Order: sequence, then C-alpha cells, then structure tokens
Amino acid sequence: MKNLFKFPLLILAALLSVNAFCQLTVYKTVVTCNSEADKSIVEKGHGAISTALSELKNQGKLLYFRAQKNESNDGTQLVYQYPAKDEQSFREVSEEWQKMVEKNYKGIFKTFWKQCPAKQDTLAGENRLYEPYIKSGGYAMVVEDVDEKPDPDLEYNIVIDFVSSSLLKNNKIDSSAVNWGLGHMRRIINLHVAAGIPPENIHIVAAVHAGAPYSFLNNEHYKEKYGIDNPNLPLIVELQNAGVRFLMCGQIMNYMNITKNMLAEGTKTTLTAQTTLTSYQLKGYASKVFKND
Repeated sequence: MKNLFKFPLLILAALLSVNAFCQLTVYKTVVTCNSEADKSIVEKGHGAISTALSELKNQGKLLYFRAQKNESNDGTQLVYQYPAKDEQSFREVSEEWQKMVEKNYKGIFKTFWKQCPAKQDTLAGENRLYEPYIKSGGYAMVVEDVDEKPDPDLEYNIVIDFVSSSLLKNNKIDSSAVNWGLGHMRRIINLHVAAGIPPENIHIVAAVHAGAPYSFLNNEHYKEKYGIDNPNLPLIVELQNAGVRFLMCGQIMNYMNITKNMLAEGTKTTLTAQTTLTSYQLKGYASKVFKND
C-alpha cells in the first residue's frame, strides 16, 4: 500500500516545485537587415553579437543562447534567443550585449545598424524553465501532460566517461569558462528530479581523464597554471553535495604531472579510468560519455 501512494506524491511534489523555484521565460531579439545590405557587414555583426552573448554566458549572466541567420529575398533576419527571469531582466541583458558590441566593434556597428535598422524584442514562445534541485543552472523545461514517466522506486546509477574540457576560445582552452561537462551533469540531475525521481535515488560516478583533469585542480594550482581562480570549483562542490563522485585517473595524473594534493577537495583517485568505467558498468551502471566534439 505504501508504494501505491509514493509515485503520485512524488509527482505532486515535482509539480509543486515548478511554482516553488524561479522560472525563466525564453525571449528573442530579431534584427532585420535590408535586402541590399552588405553581406560581409551583416556576417561580421552577427558574429560580434554571438561573441558578446557567449561572453555573457561564460560570466553566468545567461543560461544559454541560440543565434541563427535566416536569408530570404526580402533580406536577412538575425535571431537571438535566450531565457530570462522576466521582461526587465531580458531588457537588461539585451542592453548589455548591445553596449559590448558597440564598444568592442565600434567600426562595424556604425554601419551595421544602418543596414539592419529593424530590431524587435518578443517572447520566443510559452516555454518556461525552472530549477528543480541544483540551483545554479541546469534548468528543466516545464512540460505538461507527460505520457511516459520513470519509476521513482528505481536506483538511477550512472557512470560517466568524463573527458570534456572547457570550450575553445581562439583555438585554446578557455580557462575562464566552466567545463561544459559539469554543467551538463547538473542538468541531467535536475531533469531526473523534475521527472519525479528522488535525489537520493540518483547515484553518479564520473571517471575523469583525457582533457578533463585541469578543471579539477584546486584553486592554488589552477591559479598557478592559468593565473585566475578556478571557475569550476563552485559547481564541483554543488555536484558533490548532490552525491556525485569524481574519480581521477591515475594514469593521466602521471602523464600531466598532477599529484593528489593538487586536486580539488573531495576528488578521489583511481589507478585508471578504464577500470572505473568497466567495473561500474559490470555493476549495472548506465554509461554516458562527456567529450568535446
């Protein structure tokens, strides 16, 4: 009888959490360029705006953004979508990226706005986002009337082949950006919780190797290598608090001259990531791979 009531109560709790936590709405900016506009100026302007939005994302001011260019006989439309808490927050971000591009690309944008004069801000749709468990991002989208629901009584054991690094900037690792794999792991957890799975039933082990280890340096050694504080540490702590275990490959540590005292607190070591992956898969853990394309 106890199990008969557990699933509906968990779904009710998940639905209530949608209202309990901050929701985001997706907005979009559409810039329309004249049919006779110089295509090279349009392309440069589009690239500059996308770069500014990427900077805001790296600074934690945007959860994500989408940028696209649509060509037609009537001209070119540049479309930028990103979520914000409310219209005021959206307008603040919109003003910020405009200031950034006009400051950093002054020569381009004197001409760009003349050739692309029409700018419209609207809702991108009725999609709403919220954070069901980890509160630093990794939003789930509100979805009504779901047909397939996971079993909340199962133990969700996952082993991750964690080889991702921060994305490249000017063909080099961007040491100021958070490793995207950490953010993706956060989202996986939030999506499971949003689906009605209790957090205590989610067990994740990450086999860290290849290009990922530098993200797991403690602040002292990260600063020694890159000259800045390690931006990954707050999210690593949040994930550890959510039960994630990070196991660093001893083989790659030797190759990169990383010693145990150089690692972020809570990071454990293993002889090799390969045995971590095989042993946990043999224990029945579902396998996922996080790697840069």
